[in-house]
Amino acid sequence: MYVNLSALLALYPAERLNLLQKIADILSDRAEDFVQAVGEADVLQNNWFPIARNITPEEAIALKGLNAPSIQIVDDYQRIYPDGEAFAHIVGYTGIGEGNEIEGKAGLELAYDREFRGEDGTFVLFEDASGRVIGERIGREPQPRPPFTTTIDGDFQEYLYRRLRDGLVALGRDSGVAIAIDPETGEVLALVGAPSFDPNIFVDRTRSGERARGLNDQTKAISISILWAEGFPPAYRLVASFKDL
Repeated sequence: MYVNLSALLALYPAERLNLLQKIADILSDRAEDFVQAVGEADVLQNNWFPIARNITPEEAIALKGLNAPSIQIVDDYQRIYPDGEAFAHIVGYTGIGEGNEIEGKAGLELAYDREFRGEDGTFVLFEDASGRVIGERIGREPQPRPPFTTTIDGDFQEYLYRRLRDGLVALGRDSGVAIAIDPETGEVLALVGAPSFDPNIFVDRTRSGERARGLNDQTKAISISILWAEGFPPAYRLVASFKDL
């Protein structure tokens, strides 16, 4: 959901606060957070500000029911991580970052965030003095990045994760790490850890309870720290350590 900053800031302060409070009530958020986000937004750089993402259909209907010209509901993108637990420690996950934009928070999503982003396109809106859109055109088409390839074998990764999980259960343990490396090239073919987590909880607003429990689970935090050194993907570390063997 986007808000038109010019139209929103043109409202009397009491009207603006009332609208933001209604938005917060619908989204079960705090109006103070929206007031701060709008206050920190750069209206000269981008007049349409993404104030909320991944809203539900019910929330979208309620927001449209406000009949506020400064609110725009648009289709958005959301990461989906199939077989998430098997790949969670490698792929990582995304979350909301500065300016309410999507950014990598862990794993490859974080390490290669800039490479995954590509170049944003621009969409030019022509508005009158009241903020009403009177024309529009595409300024620049977005430029996607080329496909990103790792040395991880997807099928082998899933197999190794199942073997690790089942092996730990048989031993009465709940944590461990398994690594498979090509002895000739030093390439990492599979890298798994347990316990794992479902990265989809970080991109789905309706699963905030699961997300909070996952972030507070110290066993998961420990297993993540074993597999990742901050700022460097595990494959880089392991190839550098084992390639000469």
